[in-house]
Amino acid sequence: INYLKPLCGLPLSPYFSAVKLRWLSDNVDAVKSAMKKGTCCFGAVDTWIIWNLTGGPNGGKHVTDVTNASRTMMMNIENLNWDPLLLEFFEVPKSVLPEIRSSSEVYSYIADGPIKGTPIAGCLGDQQAALVGQMCLQKGQAKATYGTGCFVLITS
Repeated sequence: INYLKPLCGLPLSPYFSAVKLRWLSDNVDAVKSAMKKGTCCFGAVDTWIIWNLTGGPNGGKHVTDVTNASRTMMMNIENLNWDPLLLEFFEVPKSVLPEIRSSSEVYSYIADGPIKGTPIAGCLGDQQAALVGQMCLQKGQAKATYGTGCFVLITS
């Protein structure tokens, strides 16, 4: 099982999305069926928010950023893409996963409402966002967060 960590940087744990998605596929018939039909869309909360803001079922963008994708156990930490070996291990078809994008680019535009047309131009996981918020922008700068969890991140 430790052969997964060099690919995704994470230990095998039910904390991460891949294990949960595999459980859903194994135990919820509707999820298994949707995955086989290609009608299942998976993602973290960032993916859901962007999808809804950009049109949802009417053309919403199914995307995530690299920081959120890196916490799924399905992204290769060397090439920053969904890893075929990890997807095979967890029996997850790539078609259900969002497109991985950088954390700072225009993903799409808000589809409706008073701010229709406003670009969605960034997405960042919470601890990575805290690193930026605490101005750790140069290589070697670090931050520590103590709260519900304890996190130490360093800019590389």
